Amino acid sequence: MTGRMPVPLPNVVEAADWCTVQGKLKLETAAGSASNSVVVLASAIRQETRVHAELARTEPRTFDLTVTDNRLKPAITIMRPGDELILRNADSHGYPLYFPFLKKLQRTLALNPGDEKRISITHAEPYPVQPKGLIHTLSNSLLVILDHPYAAIPDDDGSFRLELVPTGQYDLLIRHPGGMIKKRIVLKQALSAIGTLLVSASSGEERVPSVVIEP
Repeated sequence: MTGRMPVPLPNVVEAADWCTVQGKLKLETAAGSASNSVVVLASAIRQETRVHAELARTEPRTFDLTVTDNRLKPAITIMRPGDELILRNADSHGYPLYFPFLKKLQRTLALNPGDEKRISITHAEPYPVQPKGLIHTLSNSLLVILDHPYAAIPDDDGSFRLELVPTGQYDLLIRHPGGMIKKRIVLKQALSAIGTLLVSASSGEERVPSVVIEP
């Protein structure tokens, strides 16, 4: 798919209570690395997540996703509707790729050596999208496509921080190399510390790992 589209206006909150959310992921070895994980907040009442006025944007962005040495890089890309994804193949052989989008976007495409193909992102996705090779096995890469800016890739030590989040009830979604978890949280205070999330998962299993919040 080619072409660009206007960036949709977000559901902007001009004057609302907001908070800073901070926490830390602690993953067991089998669950992978915290820096290869992503933390996402989504409204728990099934409506568009409100966006603080300071985080509203008007210009689309472009992101690269490159196949090299049978790996898709970068490991995680956080996007919003209106952005554009450029796919490149730096390997010497081609890849048929499958994108399990839930919305009406192209799901499969052939990426030959030296190819550059563009995909216009038109819809948010409720969960991270994981492109896959139909013939060759590719390392995991996640596309996080949201209608709001409240997502973060943790630091190497697992720490993450989200700014200017309207207070309220949210689903905290954590996608990590060992699986995915979702936890209901309520944000009330200007500084909302949700503690350390202890994530455990058996190697190779795609299950909901256990989560414990430490005070």
